[in-house]
Amino acid sequence: MKTKLYQFILKEREKTAKVLENLANLLRNGGVAVIPTETCYSLAIDATNDEAAQKLNALGVKPGLTNPIIVSDLRMANEYTLINPLAEKISHSFMPGPVTLVVDLLPETKLSKNVFTDGASFRISSNVFTRALASELEKPITVSILSDSPPIYKFKDLYDTFNTKLDAIVSSGDLPQVMPSTVVDVRSPVPHLVRQGPVPFDEIMNLVAKTTVEA
Repeated sequence: MKTKLYQFILKEREKTAKVLENLANLLRNGGVAVIPTETCYSLAIDATNDEAAQKLNALGVKPGLTNPIIVSDLRMANEYTLINPLAEKISHSFMPGPVTLVVDLLPETKLSKNVFTDGASFRISSNVFTRALASELEKPITVSILSDSPPIYKFKDLYDTFNTKLDAIVSSGDLPQVMPSTVVDVRSPVPHLVRQGPVPFDEIMNLVAKTTVEA
């Protein structure tokens, strides 16, 4: 497989717009790319595409909540998942940003069952490119890392791992090594911490307590 290589440079708007257009078309057609996110380089697919989800599985990505969807805004999240008042409140306060929320799927959701078997996790990314790609695609993007493999931050490691194995690679140079997002399950009235990240869980719980008092 010949892997297309794109470069994302924020200041070069015209080139970035073309990269976004090309990559969105690739994802619509079931392609798999690797893109920069606010944490690390991640595999990316159209979250509604079963064929692309099967390709992810073949690469070694296990289905489940560890594969969040990136949405352009809360409106897009509402089209595919059940955004309860708690999820909405936390989203407005901490997104875009390194917070991922676990929510229930809508009964009629079009998200691929090859990735999402019991609920879904979502976030509005603080990474400009990733959020813009979801907007260009007009659908959520599933982002994943290989199961049982460490995150990739350096372009050389990225290229060595995925060249000739994926449809496209989007380079943003070496990424800073930051903590993965804070993951919180909000499917019940009391939020549950799944993974601690840059946003302290205490801050989220303080917001929940304040909201409860105000109500």
